[in-house]
Amino acid sequence: MVLVLVSFLTMLAACGGGGGGTAAPDGSGVPPAVSNDAGTITLHVNASGNAPTNEQLVTVGSSGETGRLSVLKDGAYLRVLVSDSTGQESSLGVSISDWQPAQTHTISFVWGDGVERLYIDGQLAEQVDYSGVLELPPGTRTLSGSISDFQAFDRPLTPEEIAHLAGTTVATSTPPIFGTPAKPPPTSDVTLRVQSTSVAEPDGAGTVCVEMIGGTGFVAGTQNDLAWDLGCVEIGEPCQANPRHGKGVFTKLNPGPSLRTLVFSLTNTDPIDDGVLYCCPFHVASVPSGTCCPVRVQGAAASDSSGHLVLAGGVDGQICLR
Repeated sequence: MVLVLVSFLTMLAACGGGGGGTAAPDGSGVPPAVSNDAGTITLHVNASGNAPTNEQLVTVGSSGETGRLSVLKDGAYLRVLVSDSTGQESSLGVSISDWQPAQTHTISFVWGDGVERLYIDGQLAEQVDYSGVLELPPGTRTLSGSISDFQAFDRPLTPEEIAHLAGTTVATSTPPIFGTPAKPPPTSDVTLRVQSTSVAEPDGAGTVCVEMIGGTGFVAGTQNDLAWDLGCVEIGEPCQANPRHGKGVFTKLNPGPSLRTLVFSLTNTDPIDDGVLYCCPFHVASVPSGTCCPVRVQGAAASDSSGHLVLAGGVDGQICLR
């Protein structure tokens, strides 16, 4: 139950609720998950490798010389500097000279079992042996404006999870990873699918629903983003959870546009049967008859009743004007 609570509080934070998994660059406290001798931090970076500038992207830890982790842009290099509580130091660095302005890259730093690893866009870029203990006190994080979707986990994520988080195996917009890896290994047979629908008149309104397929018996919570073309359709809030599964639906509108949706309950961790998870209102623009507006599923993921990650796929749908 503790794993489930931690996992879903992390999810809720990503939607703007309570918890400590994801945070805006406001210098607020570090979630307890990074005060550990093993863990992962992951974030999005928007920085040009061609610009000869230096920028402190992330600082986690005390203001002294020990117990500190820094991610910085050093000209055409990205560097991760670590100083543990005993004063032992390490450094990883990779060239980012091919990074272009306005491109966003996923950075993941993993430590534990005597190794530090740096992943760029889901691919291992560098690793070094490290025998220190990285103990980062909470409450001392600072982030630059180039950073978004900062997340912390209390264990080293697997290479498969890092790739999933970066969207190199499954399309994603940086969903949080749920708890510890599932055993047996995570399955990708679970699908979140938009149910296509239609309206009869331009400027018409209705509801569009997302259903789960293949998760009956073990999926207890889901997450995905919905994305659409504003010139064709607009999807909004409030969304309504299917009352049959006894969970709540939590949403957050993001630029793009996209709508992040989480279906879960902190008190009801029973599995969800296949079928409709939630429905959201939509409004179709003044488009010609026969026009279909795509609704895309991004960042599909799920969790079982113990907080274990269940990889999921997404199937897009459409809203059509008859």
